[in-house]
Amino acid sequence: MKNQNHGETREQARLRARQLLTLYPSLSAEELVELKLWFARRASSYDVALLSMDDKTAEAYLAFRRKHLDPFDITDGLKFVAFWSAMLGVIAAIGLLGA
Repeated sequence: MKNQNHGETREQARLRARQLLTLYPSLSAEELVELKLWFARRASSYDVALLSMDDKTAEAYLAFRRKHLDPFDITDGLKFVAFWSAMLGVIAAIGLLGA
């Protein structure tokens, strides 16, 4: 299966991610961005499972995930508040129009 973004196969992209994970946390800023983008946009569940079960990358994957993929930041909080505010607005509008 070809990846249309870079013309490489999914397996080649996964091998690159594996290579970067073996170097983690000693990655350059560019390599860190590359790995984050791979997980965010290109990695399938299968890719992640393979890396998380690999003896050479499992520990680094967990550390990377804890620091870069899992954190709940202020943007996530703002999105949560905005979504529920919109939902409450819709419910209020339906209640006002229905009365």
